[in-house]
Amino acid sequence: MIRIKGLVSILLGLSLLLVFTSQTAANEGDILQKQGEIDQFLFEENNVDLEERGIFVTHTRPFEDTIEVGISPYTEDHAAYLYAELGKDNITVVNGEHAETFTSGQADSDVVTTDVAEESSNPSYLWLYILVGVIIIGGGLFLLKKKK
Repeated sequence: MIRIKGLVSILLGLSLLLVFTSQTAANEGDILQKQGEIDQFLFEENNVDLEERGIFVTHTRPFEDTIEVGISPYTEDHAAYLYAELGKDNITVVNGEHAETFTSGQADSDVVTTDVAEESSNPSYLWLYILVGVIIIGGGLFLLKKKK
């Protein structure tokens, strides 16, 4: 009887963990799909129109619940145009910066290289869900032993 209750507690904890993890993965998938749609609009379908309006899109970047669109030069009119075309849901228009390249004539002392591991801006909460699952399972097992 006690083994069955322990097994039920473990299965319940694992199922809760699975539900929370799959929900986060679905949200990340939705944001990435939305970014793909925005990229297609900005870089494929309307790149000529944006260029004629003087809008240069520097980047799109997904975050947990929003997609950042960098433009240069940033003006309220340019941002308003993009919000009108893309909507305001899950989109943030920010000031983007053009990439600068070094010319071959520069001295080596002007060039600085660093090895920086960029931390993901879209963190996965998998470890948090695993910890919560372990706590739930441990609590269930503790309560079962206490009832003995």
